[in-house]
Amino acid sequence: MSSQNNPTAPDHHAHALAGIHVLVTRPVHQAGKMCALLSNRGANTIQCPTLEISNPVDTVKVKKLLERLDDFDTIIFISTNAVHKCMEHLNALEFKLPNHITLAAIGQSTAMALQHYELEPDLVPPSPYTTEAFLRMEDVEDMDGAQVLIVRGEGGRETLAKGLSARGADVEYAEVYRRSIPQTDNDAIKRFRASKGLHIVSITSEESLINLQAMVKPADIMWLKKQPLLFGSRRVAEFAVHAGFSGGIILANNPTDDAMVRALLAWHKPQAASA
Repeated sequence: MSSQNNPTAPDHHAHALAGIHVLVTRPVHQAGKMCALLSNRGANTIQCPTLEISNPVDTVKVKKLLERLDDFDTIIFISTNAVHKCMEHLNALEFKLPNHITLAAIGQSTAMALQHYELEPDLVPPSPYTTEAFLRMEDVEDMDGAQVLIVRGEGGRETLAKGLSARGADVEYAEVYRRSIPQTDNDAIKRFRASKGLHIVSITSEESLINLQAMVKPADIMWLKKQPLLFGSRRVAEFAVHAGFSGGIILANNPTDDAMVRALLAWHKPQAASA
């Protein structure tokens, strides 16, 4: 098996990121692959989850929506968490997704999450796997009369629903989980600041960055804002700049673990060569 398919297998990039300390802020259950990819290239990873995924406040509303799945033509899953939490709710209800429904996944990782349940998505946007890329697809240009269910967490952007509604779709949300700030004693952040070498903070969403700032002691905010940030989304990177982060931006083509590690490798290579 090649190292491309197995993130824990050694490869010729084994020391490419030696000496770099990366703060990985993905939720606990999603951080494993990225940490393995980074460690496999010599980086030191420190896990500091900035989001905790749990059941929504209104589970009754979710139950009622999922009981009406036959009413919908298309179901759009926003994230991997949306897939896994939706499947948890469906299993509890002993329901399955109807065969006639078009399944859409906003992103490669979300598509893979559906495939984990032996479900093949019909619609997946091209890289950078964003809502905007999805709305540019020919398959969703005319949604007149379509009944669409967007599966997501509580809150979030309205871009997708507004875009589909403008094309004639009737849109509802199934908010199958909620995000919160994990209970933490800041040990991970303390170790990150104390570590030697180049610091990189990996960020995958605006909320993740907001929560990280809330988790850092006030005296450490300015230090944090001077660290280079690794992003998988231009929109989130722009949000960080507007929030006063000035340590530099490393931007991946999309938010998958592989793409973000590739971006970090490309960014670090000329610096390592000149060192």
